[in-house]
Amino acid sequence: MSFATNYNGISNSDNLLPEGKYECIIKSAFVNTTSGGTVYYSVQLIIRNDVPGKYHDRRIYHKIWMKKEINQS
Repeated sequence: MSFATNYNGISNSDNLLPEGKYECIIKSAFVNTTSGGTVYYSVQLIIRNDVPGKYHDRRIYHKIWMKKEINQS
């Protein structure tokens, strides 16, 4: 099975931050589990508003997925 993706006509809306380096504060970080039982860390970052730059107070939500254990019997 194969598929193709067409990126034509996609704009860089206000929802996406441009690639770059941002100074952030960790707002929250906790372990969570999907309904299927997969464990991950949920991290919320806030771009600092006390340093020069753009996008102050924007939030970044990120998930860090845990590596699944390999059953060795």
